[in-house]
Amino acid sequence: MPSTPAQRCSVLVLADTTHDARGAVEPLRIDRVDLRVCPDPEGFVAAGDAFAADLVVLALRSLSRCREVLQLLYGGERAGRRGRQRVLLLVDKDTVREAFELCREGVADDYVQHWPIPLDGYRLRMSVHAWLRGVAAVRAAHGAPPGAAEAPTVATAAAAAAPAAAAPQRVPQVLLVDDDPFQYKLTRMMLADCGVRLVWRDRAASALQQLGDDPPQLVLMDIDMPQLDGIQAVRELRRLPGLGQLPVIMLTSHSDRERVVQSLQVGASGFVVKPFSKKMLLDVMAKHLKLPGLDASGPPTPATPAPHLP
Repeated sequence: MPSTPAQRCSVLVLADTTHDARGAVEPLRIDRVDLRVCPDPEGFVAAGDAFAADLVVLALRSLSRCREVLQLLYGGERAGRRGRQRVLLLVDKDTVREAFELCREGVADDYVQHWPIPLDGYRLRMSVHAWLRGVAAVRAAHGAPPGAAEAPTVATAAAAAAPAAAAPQRVPQVLLVDDDPFQYKLTRMMLADCGVRLVWRDRAASALQQLGDDPPQLVLMDIDMPQLDGIQAVRELRRLPGLGQLPVIMLTSHSDRERVVQSLQVGASGFVVKPFSKKMLLDVMAKHLKLPGLDASGPPTPATPAPHLP
Protein backbone atom coordinates (compact mmCIF):
# COMPACT_ATOMS: atom_id res chain seq x y z
CA MET A 1 0.00 0.00 0.00
CA PRO A 2 1.44 3.38 -0.97
CA SER A 3 1.80 6.10 1.58
CA THR A 4 -1.21 8.39 1.94
CA PRO A 5 -0.92 12.10 1.21
CA ALA A 6 -0.08 14.42 4.09
CA GLN A 7 -3.16 16.58 3.45
CA ARG A 8 -6.67 15.40 4.17
CA CYS A 9 -8.53 14.83 0.89
CA SER A 10 -12.20 14.38 0.09
CA VAL A 11 -14.20 11.92 -2.04
CA LEU A 12 -17.80 12.34 -3.22
CA VAL A 13 -19.69 9.16 -4.19
CA LEU A 14 -22.97 8.62 -6.08
CA ALA A 15 -24.34 5.07 -6.30
CA ASP A 16 -27.53 3.42 -7.57
CA THR A 17 -28.14 1.36 -4.43
CA THR A 18 -26.93 1.08 -0.86
CA HIS A 19 -25.19 -2.16 -1.84
CA ASP A 20 -23.35 -0.43 -4.68
CA ALA A 21 -22.46 2.47 -2.42
CA ARG A 22 -21.02 0.09 0.15
CA GLY A 23 -19.00 -1.68 -2.53
CA ALA A 24 -17.61 1.64 -3.74
CA VAL A 25 -16.91 3.07 -0.31
CA GLU A 26 -15.34 0.17 1.58
CA PRO A 27 -12.07 0.13 -0.45
CA LEU A 28 -11.87 3.90 0.03
CA ARG A 29 -11.92 3.84 3.81
CA ILE A 30 -8.35 5.09 3.85
CA ASP A 31 -6.75 7.22 6.53
CA ARG A 32 -7.07 10.98 5.89
CA VAL A 33 -9.74 10.55 3.20
CA ASP A 34 -13.14 12.12 3.89
CA LEU A 35 -16.07 10.34 2.24
CA ARG A 36 -19.53 11.62 1.44
CA VAL A 37 -22.09 9.29 -0.19
CA CYS A 38 -25.19 10.61 -1.99
CA PRO A 39 -28.30 8.52 -2.75
CA ASP A 40 -29.61 10.60 -5.70
CA PRO A 41 -28.28 12.91 -8.44
CA GLU A 42 -29.93 16.02 -7.00
CA GLY A 43 -28.27 15.53 -3.63
CA PHE A 44 -25.03 14.68 -5.41
CA VAL A 45 -24.97 17.96 -7.36
CA ALA A 46 -25.94 19.92 -4.23
CA ALA A 47 -23.16 18.22 -2.29
CA GLY A 48 -20.76 19.06 -5.12
CA ASP A 49 -21.55 22.75 -4.55
CA ALA A 50 -21.03 22.56 -0.79
CA PHE A 51 -18.36 19.86 -0.49
CA ALA A 52 -14.97 20.64 -2.06
CA ALA A 53 -14.27 17.13 -3.34
CA ASP A 54 -10.94 16.11 -4.83
CA LEU A 55 -12.34 12.89 -6.31
CA VAL A 56 -15.81 12.12 -7.72
CA VAL A 57 -16.86 8.45 -7.89
CA LEU A 58 -19.92 7.31 -9.89
CA ALA A 59 -21.14 3.77 -9.19
CA LEU A 60 -24.08 3.88 -11.64
CA ARG A 61 -25.07 0.95 -13.84
CA SER A 62 -25.97 3.27 -16.73
CA LEU A 63 -23.09 5.25 -18.25
CA SER A 64 -25.53 7.50 -20.11
CA ARG A 65 -26.86 8.43 -16.68
CA CYS A 66 -23.27 9.07 -15.58
CA ARG A 67 -22.86 11.49 -18.46
CA GLU A 68 -26.09 13.30 -17.54
CA VAL A 69 -25.08 13.63 -13.90
CA LEU A 70 -21.64 14.96 -14.82
CA GLN A 71 -23.22 17.51 -17.16
CA LEU A 72 -25.26 18.75 -14.19
CA LEU A 73 -22.25 18.68 -11.87
CA TYR A 74 -20.02 20.70 -14.21
CA GLY A 75 -22.61 22.74 -16.10
CA GLY A 76 -22.57 26.51 -16.45
CA GLU A 77 -20.61 28.39 -13.81
CA ARG A 78 -19.46 25.09 -12.30
CA ALA A 79 -17.36 24.22 -15.38
CA GLY A 80 -14.11 25.44 -13.80
CA ARG A 81 -14.44 22.81 -11.09
CA ARG A 82 -13.79 19.97 -13.54
CA GLY A 83 -10.08 20.69 -13.88
CA ARG A 84 -9.62 20.41 -10.09
CA GLN A 85 -11.43 17.09 -9.68
CA ARG A 86 -10.81 13.54 -10.87
CA VAL A 87 -13.84 11.57 -12.09
CA LEU A 88 -13.74 7.80 -11.55
CA LEU A 89 -16.38 5.43 -12.97
CA LEU A 90 -17.24 2.00 -11.59
CA VAL A 91 -18.49 -0.09 -14.51
CA ASP A 92 -19.48 -3.64 -15.46
CA LYS A 93 -17.79 -5.81 -18.07
CA ASP A 94 -20.35 -4.90 -20.74
CA THR A 95 -19.73 -1.15 -20.47
CA VAL A 96 -15.93 -1.08 -20.33
CA ARG A 97 -15.66 0.09 -23.95
CA GLU A 98 -18.19 2.86 -23.36
CA ALA A 99 -16.34 3.90 -20.21
CA PHE A 100 -13.12 4.00 -22.20
CA GLU A 101 -14.79 6.37 -24.68
CA LEU A 102 -15.94 8.65 -21.85
CA CYS A 103 -12.34 8.81 -20.64
CA ARG A 104 -11.13 9.48 -24.18
CA GLU A 105 -13.57 12.38 -24.45
CA GLY A 106 -12.39 13.81 -21.13
CA VAL A 107 -15.80 13.29 -19.49
CA ALA A 108 -14.15 10.96 -16.95
CA ASP A 109 -10.55 10.25 -15.96
CA ASP A 110 -10.50 6.54 -15.14
CA TYR A 111 -12.71 3.49 -14.68
CA VAL A 112 -12.61 0.29 -12.63
CA GLN A 113 -14.75 -2.82 -13.17
CA HIS A 114 -17.29 -3.33 -10.39
CA TRP A 115 -19.96 -5.75 -11.66
CA PRO A 116 -20.66 -8.69 -11.94
CA ILE A 117 -17.38 -9.64 -10.24
CA PRO A 118 -16.43 -8.17 -6.86
CA LEU A 119 -14.88 -4.73 -7.14
CA ASP A 120 -11.15 -4.69 -7.75
CA GLY A 121 -10.44 -2.85 -4.50
CA TYR A 122 -6.68 -2.89 -5.05
CA ARG A 123 -6.86 -1.10 -8.39
CA LEU A 124 -9.47 1.32 -7.04
CA ARG A 125 -7.20 2.26 -4.14
CA MET A 126 -4.22 2.62 -6.48
CA SER A 127 -6.17 4.97 -8.75
CA VAL A 128 -7.38 7.03 -5.80
CA HIS A 129 -3.97 7.20 -4.15
CA ALA A 130 -2.26 8.25 -7.39
CA TRP A 131 -4.64 11.16 -7.80
CA LEU A 132 -4.57 12.23 -4.16
CA ARG A 133 -0.77 12.28 -4.15
CA GLY A 134 -0.96 14.68 -7.07
CA VAL A 135 -3.56 16.83 -5.27
CA ALA A 136 -1.36 16.99 -2.17
CA ALA A 137 1.63 18.01 -4.29
CA VAL A 138 -0.36 20.79 -6.00
CA ARG A 139 -1.49 22.16 -2.65
CA ALA A 140 1.99 22.02 -1.19
CA ALA A 141 3.48 23.76 -4.24
CA HIS A 142 1.09 26.67 -3.79
CA GLY A 143 1.47 27.08 -0.06
CA ALA A 144 -1.78 25.49 1.10
CA PRO A 145 -1.45 24.40 4.76
CA PRO A 146 -1.79 20.70 5.63
CA GLY A 147 -5.43 19.72 5.98
CA ALA A 148 -6.66 22.71 3.99
CA ALA A 149 -9.68 22.18 1.77
CA GLU A 150 -10.81 24.33 -1.08
CA ALA A 151 -13.79 26.55 -0.36
CA PRO A 152 -16.92 25.77 -2.44
CA THR A 153 -17.47 27.98 -5.44
CA VAL A 154 -20.01 30.73 -4.68
CA ALA A 155 -20.96 33.28 -7.33
CA THR A 156 -21.01 36.60 -5.47
CA ALA A 157 -19.97 40.14 -6.32
CA ALA A 158 -17.25 39.96 -3.68
CA ALA A 159 -15.87 36.77 -5.19
CA ALA A 160 -15.85 38.32 -8.64
CA ALA A 161 -13.88 41.28 -7.31
CA ALA A 162 -11.31 39.08 -5.54
CA PRO A 163 -7.77 39.00 -7.03
CA ALA A 164 -7.01 36.22 -9.49
CA ALA A 165 -4.32 34.81 -7.18
CA ALA A 166 -7.03 33.77 -4.72
CA ALA A 167 -8.64 31.39 -7.24
CA PRO A 168 -8.13 27.63 -6.65
CA GLN A 169 -5.15 26.26 -8.57
CA ARG A 170 -6.17 24.23 -11.58
CA VAL A 171 -4.54 20.87 -12.16
CA PRO A 172 -2.27 21.10 -15.26
CA GLN A 173 -3.81 19.53 -18.35
CA VAL A 174 -1.82 17.41 -20.80
CA LEU A 175 -3.31 16.60 -24.20
CA LEU A 176 -2.25 13.30 -25.80
CA VAL A 177 -2.85 13.04 -29.56
CA ASP A 178 -2.32 9.45 -30.68
CA ASP A 179 -4.47 7.04 -32.71
CA ASP A 180 -3.34 4.04 -30.63
CA PRO A 181 -5.63 3.32 -27.62
CA PHE A 182 -2.94 1.16 -26.03
CA GLN A 183 -0.53 4.09 -26.06
CA TYR A 184 -3.17 6.14 -24.26
CA LYS A 185 -3.51 3.47 -21.56
CA LEU A 186 0.25 3.34 -21.05
CA THR A 187 0.59 7.12 -20.91
CA ARG A 188 -2.35 7.42 -18.52
CA MET A 189 -0.71 4.91 -16.20
CA MET A 190 2.68 6.69 -16.40
CA LEU A 191 1.17 10.06 -15.51
CA ALA A 192 -1.33 8.84 -12.92
CA ASP A 193 0.70 10.04 -9.90
CA CYS A 194 2.14 13.22 -11.44
CA GLY A 195 -0.67 15.61 -10.56
CA VAL A 196 -1.80 16.26 -14.14
CA ARG A 197 -5.04 15.62 -15.99
CA LEU A 198 -4.54 13.63 -19.19
CA VAL A 199 -6.97 14.20 -22.08
CA TRP A 200 -6.82 11.96 -25.15
CA ARG A 201 -7.72 12.58 -28.78
CA ASP A 202 -7.17 9.91 -31.43
CA ARG A 203 -7.33 12.35 -34.37
CA ALA A 204 -5.31 15.52 -34.87
CA ALA A 205 -8.30 17.42 -36.26
CA SER A 206 -10.33 16.92 -33.07
CA ALA A 207 -7.23 17.78 -31.05
CA LEU A 208 -6.96 21.16 -32.77
CA GLN A 209 -10.57 21.84 -31.78
CA GLN A 210 -9.70 20.86 -28.20
CA LEU A 211 -6.84 23.33 -28.23
CA GLY A 212 -9.18 26.15 -29.16
CA ASP A 213 -11.87 25.28 -26.62
CA ASP A 214 -9.74 24.32 -23.62
CA PRO A 215 -5.99 24.90 -24.13
CA PRO A 216 -3.75 22.45 -22.23
CA GLN A 217 -0.40 23.26 -20.67
CA LEU A 218 1.44 20.67 -22.81
CA VAL A 219 0.73 18.48 -25.85
CA LEU A 220 2.07 14.98 -26.56
CA MET A 221 1.72 14.51 -30.33
CA ASP A 222 2.21 11.27 -32.26
CA ILE A 223 3.82 11.80 -35.66
CA ASP A 224 2.20 9.01 -37.68
CA MET A 225 -1.60 9.38 -37.69
CA PRO A 226 -4.23 8.99 -40.44
CA GLN A 227 -5.78 11.96 -42.25
CA LEU A 228 -3.79 14.71 -40.52
CA ASP A 229 -0.36 13.63 -39.26
CA GLY A 230 1.54 15.11 -36.33
CA ILE A 231 3.80 17.37 -38.41
CA GLN A 232 0.86 18.92 -40.23
CA ALA A 233 -0.98 19.25 -36.90
CA VAL A 234 1.92 21.15 -35.31
CA ARG A 235 2.07 23.46 -38.33
CA GLU A 236 -1.67 24.19 -37.93
CA LEU A 237 -1.34 24.52 -34.15
CA ARG A 238 1.32 27.24 -34.44
CA ARG A 239 -1.09 29.28 -36.55
CA LEU A 240 -3.73 29.35 -33.78
CA PRO A 241 -3.87 32.58 -31.73
CA GLY A 242 -2.07 32.44 -28.39
CA LEU A 243 -0.52 28.99 -28.90
CA GLY A 244 2.87 30.02 -30.26
CA GLN A 245 4.63 29.04 -27.03
CA LEU A 246 2.55 25.95 -26.15
CA PRO A 247 5.01 23.04 -25.57
CA VAL A 248 4.48 20.19 -28.05
CA ILE A 249 6.40 16.94 -27.51
CA MET A 250 6.48 14.59 -30.49
CA LEU A 251 6.11 10.82 -30.04
CA THR A 252 8.07 8.89 -32.64
CA SER A 253 9.69 5.57 -33.53
CA HIS A 254 13.37 4.90 -34.24
CA SER A 255 12.73 5.03 -38.01
CA ASP A 256 11.26 8.55 -37.86
CA ARG A 257 14.47 10.58 -37.41
CA GLU A 258 13.95 12.57 -40.60
CA ARG A 259 10.35 13.30 -39.62
CA VAL A 260 11.50 14.39 -36.16
CA VAL A 261 13.68 17.03 -37.81
CA GLN A 262 10.69 18.12 -39.90
CA SER A 263 8.51 18.40 -36.80
CA LEU A 264 11.11 20.52 -35.01
CA GLN A 265 11.33 22.77 -38.06
CA VAL A 266 7.56 23.45 -37.94
CA GLY A 267 7.59 24.28 -34.24
CA ALA A 268 7.72 21.14 -32.06
CA SER A 269 9.41 21.63 -28.68
CA GLY A 270 11.03 18.20 -28.32
CA PHE A 271 10.49 14.50 -28.87
CA VAL A 272 10.53 11.12 -27.13
CA VAL A 273 11.18 7.81 -28.90
CA LYS A 274 8.71 4.91 -28.65
CA PRO A 275 8.65 2.67 -26.76
CA PHE A 276 9.54 4.98 -23.89
CA SER A 277 9.71 4.48 -20.14
CA LYS A 278 8.01 6.61 -17.53
CA LYS A 279 11.32 8.24 -16.61
CA MET A 280 12.06 9.11 -20.26
CA LEU A 281 8.65 10.71 -20.68
CA LEU A 282 8.83 12.69 -17.44
CA ASP A 283 12.36 13.90 -18.16
CA VAL A 284 11.22 15.42 -21.45
CA MET A 285 7.99 16.84 -20.02
CA ALA A 286 9.78 18.40 -17.03
CA LYS A 287 11.77 20.62 -19.39
CA HIS A 288 8.55 22.35 -20.44
CA LEU A 289 6.04 21.81 -17.62
CA LYS A 290 6.31 21.89 -13.84
CA LEU A 291 4.86 18.57 -12.73
CA PRO A 292 3.27 19.02 -9.28
CA GLY A 293 3.46 15.30 -8.55
CA LEU A 294 7.27 15.38 -8.73
CA ASP A 295 9.75 16.94 -6.34
CA ALA A 296 13.08 18.49 -7.20
CA SER A 297 14.83 15.13 -7.01
CA GLY A 298 12.97 13.86 -10.07
CA PRO A 299 10.40 11.14 -10.79
CA PRO A 300 9.03 9.21 -7.78
CA THR A 301 9.86 5.56 -7.31
CA PRO A 302 6.61 3.59 -7.18
CA ALA A 303 6.16 1.68 -3.95
CA THR A 304 3.78 -0.83 -5.54
CA PRO A 305 3.35 -2.52 -8.92
CA ALA A 306 1.44 -0.54 -11.51
CA PRO A 307 -2.28 -1.41 -11.53
CA HIS A 308 -3.66 -3.66 -14.27
CA LEU A 309 -5.61 -1.87 -16.99
CA PRO A 310 -8.47 -3.87 -18.47
